[in-house]
Amino acid sequence: MPLKAIFLVLMHAVLFDMAAAHAENISTYTYVGLEKCREQKPEPGNPLQTGAWLCPGYGGMQVQLIENDLRFYVSYAHKKGAKFSRESVVPNFNVLGSNNLEWRLNAQKQPVATILRFKTDEDSILLITRMGPLEQICAVGYVSAKNTAEPNDVARKVADGIAPGFQCGKEEPVYYDALGKPQN
Repeated sequence: MPLKAIFLVLMHAVLFDMAAAHAENISTYTYVGLEKCREQKPEPGNPLQTGAWLCPGYGGMQVQLIENDLRFYVSYAHKKGAKFSRESVVPNFNVLGSNNLEWRLNAQKQPVATILRFKTDEDSILLITRMGPLEQICAVGYVSAKNTAEPNDVARKVADGIAPGFQCGKEEPVYYDALGKPQN
């Protein structure tokens, strides 16, 4: 069996073993509709930024949505007035695809990941973002609604099984298929 196939089989097994171990994770939702979020001044000197909004998140966290260069970006701060994480984005031109941000919580009710839907010209894409210390908040992966029968379920498996161990800055986010396996 080629090394690449062995790797994919092992990743698949690890993903679903980890998802089973995190079966106690639950979802809660916060509203990120721009009309209910507080509009902020665009970043000075950035002519591509057309808007920025601050929305309340889970447990006092802050969610920042930024429209820049025909894309929406999302970043997080642990509390009001705190520094924001690096921005997560879907790698296509996009708009927000939902006003609901899904937070995946562990048994201690701490967020381990978020899931946010974006719309592109051809697809609806779920962005999975790892939560944790500020420097460890980053995009983990994407799930295509067009190519996946149950995209929300797959995104939750990635959020529960992959996100907690994902190494921001060392690993790159990838697309996951209908089985929760990384796509090439």
